[in-house]
Order: sequence, then structure tokens, then C-alpha cells
Amino acid sequence: MLSHAFHRAGPADRTRLEDFFSRPPERRLEREMLGVYELLQAGGSIEWAREAASKLIGAAYKEIPVAFADAREGPDLDFVRSLADYVVQRDV
Repeated sequence: MLSHAFHRAGPADRTRLEDFFSRPPERRLEREMLGVYELLQAGGSIEWAREAASKLIGAAYKEIPVAFADAREGPDLDFVRSLADYVVQRDV
């Protein structure tokens, strides 16, 4: 998502991002975090990340039966299947 934002940002916004992420977290202000979020939103980076995650989850769904072909059906396998959904659908 950040590489997408850097690629899409103009020079001034790229400098803002570089400055923000070059500092340790304790030196980042809340208003700056909100500004970064707005930049990610406006540049389409958040939506791009959602679409990329959706494609990855589709690939994971196809691979789970192959990777766990020898696994018995049951709660453990159900849990593995549910992890893919959780990673994409969680609210962070």
C-alpha cells in the first residue's frame, strides 16, 4: 500500500511520507497520521490494497485444498480456512 502511495504521490506528498516514516513512531503526531491516511485514501492506495488482498485470498482458497490434501476434516481445518477470511475482513 505504501509503495503504491509513493508511486502515485506528487513530490511534496512523497516528501511528507518520507519524513513521516523516517521518524520513530513515538515522534509521529496524530494529525500527521491522519494526513497520511487521507493521502492513502485520496490516492486510491487503500482500495488498491483491498483489491490486492482479495486476489491473494482467491489464490489462498485455491491452494488450501492442495496444501492440506491429507488433512482430516474437522475444526482444525475449518480454522485454517477461516484465517484467510479473517486476514482480509478484519477491521484495523
